[in-house]
Amino acid sequence: HNASIAGCYGNMTARTPHLDGLAERGIVFENAYTPSPLCVPARLAFTSGKYISRCSAWNNDCMILDDECPSIARAMNAAGYESFLCGKQHYDARRRYGFTEIGGNMNRSRMTGRGERRAADDTSVNTRSRDERFARFHPGDDSNVMMHDRAVTAGALKFLAERKRSDKPFFLFLGYLAPHFPLIVPQKYWEIYKDAIPMPILPPGHVESQPLNYHHLRRGFGIVETDPRLVKLGRELYYGLTQWLDEEIGKVLAALAQSSVG
Repeated sequence: HNASIAGCYGNMTARTPHLDGLAERGIVFENAYTPSPLCVPARLAFTSGKYISRCSAWNNDCMILDDECPSIARAMNAAGYESFLCGKQHYDARRRYGFTEIGGNMNRSRMTGRGERRAADDTSVNTRSRDERFARFHPGDDSNVMMHDRAVTAGALKFLAERKRSDKPFFLFLGYLAPHFPLIVPQKYWEIYKDAIPMPILPPGHVESQPLNYHHLRRGFGIVETDPRLVKLGRELYYGLTQWLDEEIGKVLAALAQSSVG
């Protein structure tokens, strides 16, 4: 999620009241940096509290080999909590690192540690990747992302309904996917932002000044030349999908407030 697409970060267009409420009641990181731009290494760094170079997670096909390693879940468990995971953490099917998974098995991948690296002199553009991704920029009532995230919400609501005040304190990690691709969201969410989101402004020379790895990423995703109409649509849908996610989070917060442990 792009943090700038949230009211608590000063965006006056995005409708994110539940995220904004969390920010008001909690802590907002104004300067935070991911340990990796890739999903799995970033999640494993968060899990272990280590740089990716220390937990050997270099690509999206990695896992921490030691399932008994120190982790955020084990730190919370040691402090008297029970740690639960509901949703995607991109963990290998054989690893949970101290979490008890609820809501169904949403982490079923088998990580091999293998990965491919684009040759430094490869300047080809992956138009297939681009066309497949852009084909899923449209309003719609369902997608793999929304289906997954509805299951996360349902798992959290069931957990909160069944949790008793006499149970131990809990640490519940919800792994939502939205606002991830595909950018599909029900029509009513798109219509809120249609023609209301400005196009990005790229200063002269900005793209050209980026490091080689950035250019490889652009070519790998096929976004060297992008139809401005798709850029406009994608940005509108992204705002809509962020609002949709905010409402899912709101359902969990409401259930927490009404539960015996809220």
